[in-house]
Amino acid sequence: MRFEYLNLLALNNITQILTFDERVFIRKKLMGKLQEVKSPDRIIKLMTIIKSYNWERPTMEYRENEYGDKILFYYDEETESFKNINTYKHPILEELKPFNITEKL
Repeated sequence: MRFEYLNLLALNNITQILTFDERVFIRKKLMGKLQEVKSPDRIIKLMTIIKSYNWERPTMEYRENEYGDKILFYYDEETESFKNINTYKHPILEELKPFNITEKL
């Protein structure tokens, strides 16, 4: 289960799909503080979608731009190079659109 939570946090880096409270819940779960507490349905549904797509996080790293801002990049296997995370494409992203919290704000 640890792997699934880590994958969900990685997917959140790309999509910002989780709320603050959901991220805190997952972190506490990973630290062993909530072992007896069932995960919220939304988190379970998101992990089910990740599993159904067999999605694994790409290699990611932060790079600094000319203004000193940290920008997230992912490694694109096809081009064998790092690209800005805003260009990341995967079929799972379409399925996650109904869960996007930023569109509801």
